[in-house]
Amino acid sequence: MIFIFGMGRSGTTWLGKIFDSHPDVIYRHEPDMVCCDANLPIICQDEDIERYLPHARIYLDRLKRNCHPRTMGHRPMFRKSFETGLAHYLRYGLMQAYRVTRRLKLPSALGNQITIPDFAGHDLDKAAEIAIKSIFALGRMQLFQQAAPESRTVLIIRHPCAHVASFIRGWATGSLGYRNPMTEKFDRLDGLAQMKNARSRGLDRAALEAMTPIEALTWRWVLMNEKALEDAKRGAATRVVRYEDLCTQPVETTKELFAFTGLDWQPQTTAFLSASTSLSASTSYRGAATYYSVFQDTKDVVDKWRREMSAQDVETVMAIAASTEPGRLFTRTMPGWAAIISCTVAVMEAGPWSLMVHASSSTHEFSLVLVAQRQFKSNTYCVPAVPSATHAASPALA
Repeated sequence: MIFIFGMGRSGTTWLGKIFDSHPDVIYRHEPDMVCCDANLPIICQDEDIERYLPHARIYLDRLKRNCHPRTMGHRPMFRKSFETGLAHYLRYGLMQAYRVTRRLKLPSALGNQITIPDFAGHDLDKAAEIAIKSIFALGRMQLFQQAAPESRTVLIIRHPCAHVASFIRGWATGSLGYRNPMTEKFDRLDGLAQMKNARSRGLDRAALEAMTPIEALTWRWVLMNEKALEDAKRGAATRVVRYEDLCTQPVETTKELFAFTGLDWQPQTTAFLSASTSLSASTSYRGAATYYSVFQDTKDVVDKWRREMSAQDVETVMAIAASTEPGRLFTRTMPGWAAIISCTVAVMEAGPWSLMVHASSSTHEFSLVLVAQRQFKSNTYCVPAVPSATHAASPALA
């Protein structure tokens, strides 16, 4: 079993479809969204894992057998080695039937009667490799890994500024369905506040609720990814990949992930990577660069936040994230700064340029953010030159 975990707006859907493009993979897209279990905590603390293990094993079996259209029908659909041509088109037809019920706004009970079989037989584990993608299981990563000890996990992390900017863009365009980014509060604050890394920082529910959306989004990014990286050190087979590396080196990065999960390279994956990384690519796949689309100009997407965020917002995000373990995946570090108090200060402001310095005595870390800010047609463009995710060292892989 392959787990593909990460936070929302971090490239998990694209990465999931990359794995789905392999003919020998049975892909489950966020099955825990339609097959929920209130008996398992959203964020499972270390001391509770043993208690929830038996139930987690049963739940994982339900997830891998879930054939709801929302789990099976995420486009594009790929041919599988274990299905006939007729079976493929039947699967496609059922997917289209479900979409019709959604477009006509028919009762949800009608659409929920449709299931999309994978035609892999009863013994799924022998028929193909199962890949489960989730943005809801990051707090359960160690629990699921212990429940399926033979599994391999791919953890994808996106630059904190890009993650925050994507949410803000979703709010602004209405893609996320939230009314106002300045008043919207985030759910599951109690769960976040109860995390050990939150308590050690004095981040209780009241503190989280008092934050601006950008601060709250950044702290959620820190807390959840911090726990996931800590879980990745516990001995389970986990590979950490940065979204930015997948964007800039899609073929090389995917080949490494396939090798890690025991998959060979397939022409179908080559074709999908070509289609999903360049909107001008000539391909049989169809897709548009919408908010949730897996078809993007990845060279443009990887740096989009640099054009969208103001210098002040970048400073806010990096002041929170730069000195944390997930933040260090995207910053350059220099040892030997123990005498410097943890702070963020502007050391130079000349014309349109502002050089931001962040230093931490607790982590002996030093990072720079060079911001160029200028006004053009009432838009603010800010270009942090350092750190750059595409130039920083790759994360250590377990």
